[in-house]
Amino acid sequence: MKKYKLIAIDIDGTLLTNDKKILIETKKDITDAYNRGRIICICTGRGYPAAKRYVDELDLNIPLILYNGSRVRMSKDPKVLFNQVIDELVAKNVYDIINRHDGTCCFWKEDTLYFNKNDKYALYYEDLTKVKPNFITDIYDGLFENINKFIWFADSEFLEIVQQEILNDVVGIDYFKSNTELLEIVPENVNKGNTLKYLGESLGIIQEEIIAVGDEANDLSMIKFAGMGVAMGNAKDIVKENAQYITLSNEENGVGEVIKKFM
Repeated sequence: MKKYKLIAIDIDGTLLTNDKKILIETKKDITDAYNRGRIICICTGRGYPAAKRYVDELDLNIPLILYNGSRVRMSKDPKVLFNQVIDELVAKNVYDIINRHDGTCCFWKEDTLYFNKNDKYALYYEDLTKVKPNFITDIYDGLFENINKFIWFADSEFLEIVQQEILNDVVGIDYFKSNTELLEIVPENVNKGNTLKYLGESLGIIQEEIIAVGDEANDLSMIKFAGMGVAMGNAKDIVKENAQYITLSNEENGVGEVIKKFM
């Protein structure tokens, strides 16, 4: 008997093909597992507005781990099951640091997207998420309350400096790359793995019964936590090195292959 009861699936580079589509066979395999009583969990760095169109396409009532772990809700119920935000003063400090370095950033606040600049990164992120940003023109009371995450946009080499020298002494946050030019900044101790652990416990599912599938560095925490951590065939080398199983790529229904083999 197959022991795995829950599968956590990243969106970009995992659930989606390179042209941001869900393969017909992937959708079928996910739906089949759901109908057999398995728990399908979408676990993404995206906010709900940016994940919604893909969740709606699956048309299942499933748990969503959003903002790299800082919020949990069901796909067809707006009630928030878990929410952790960056402390207001810490968020203001992060925003000031980014602006002192003339950086571009966005943040998600109560499922609304804000950008500090209207530039190529804002255009790129709007195209990626299909969410229209609000551009910050002045700082007002409450602006930095209830922020789930920041993204700092820059070239890969500079983001290495940001990680090693600029943000390393800021208390109250964690940070990691989700793309070569995107540095995600979240509340301290928040990541996909910790929130997947919380979700499993709330559902009565133990670690050994959980599969996590991903492709990027921000998926490492859940891949390391899960009873079976799976790297996509297109995953970064560091993800493959930490996975127990490497499946097919996102262009080859890698998610479906895991479901059919292990669930």
